[in-house]
Amino acid sequence: MTITRSAASIAALSVLLLGCLRAHAQTVYVADQAGTIGEYNGSTGAPINASLVSGLNNPTALALSGRDLYVVNNGAGTIGEYDATTGAPINTFLPSGLIGPTITGIAVSGGNLYVASESGPFGQVGEYYASTGAVVNATLITGLFHIEGGMAVSGGSLYVGSNYGGGIVGEYQLDGTPTELLPAEAGRWAEKS
Repeated sequence: MTITRSAASIAALSVLLLGCLRAHAQTVYVADQAGTIGEYNGSTGAPINASLVSGLNNPTALALSGRDLYVVNNGAGTIGEYDATTGAPINTFLPSGLIGPTITGIAVSGGNLYVASESGPFGQVGEYYASTGAVVNATLITGLFHIEGGMAVSGGSLYVGSNYGGGIVGEYQLDGTPTELLPAEAGRWAEKS
C-alpha cells in the first residue's frame, strides 16, 4: 500500500518505524516526526484526518485496542491513550520501572499494555494496566538486546523484535515465559511453520 501526500506534507512526514503503522479494519494510523498521528484510508491512502492527534514530541510507537489508540510520546517519556475515532485524549502516564529513557515498542492485550524500554543496547519489557498505567510487572521480560524491532500480541503470545544478529523475534507467553526465537528474514518477521 502506498500513502500519497502533498509535496508540502512529504517534507514534514517521516514514518519512524514499521511498528508505527497499525491497521484497524480499513484505517491506518501513522506517527510522524512533526508530532502528529494521522489517520488514513487503508485501501486508498487518502487522509481521513492527517492530524488526528497533534502536539506530540517524537511519537515512536502505536498500539490499538478497540477504540483506544496508545501512543509512545518518546520526547516526553510518556504513553498517551487517545480515542481512535476522535483523537481526544483519554489518559497520559509515565510508566515506572523502565530500564532506560527510550521506549522502543508497545503492544496491548485485553486490559494490559506491554512496554519495551532500552538503555544502550540492553532492554526489557514491562507489563502495565492499560487504563491507569499502574505497574503489573515492570520486569516481565529482561535480558533483551537491541529491542528496536517492534512488538505485537497475537493470541496468547507476545512477539518482541530485536535487531540483534541480523534480526530475531522472540515469542513469549503473556506471563513473560519464553517460547522460542524466530529468525527474521529480509527485515520482516519470519512466520512460524
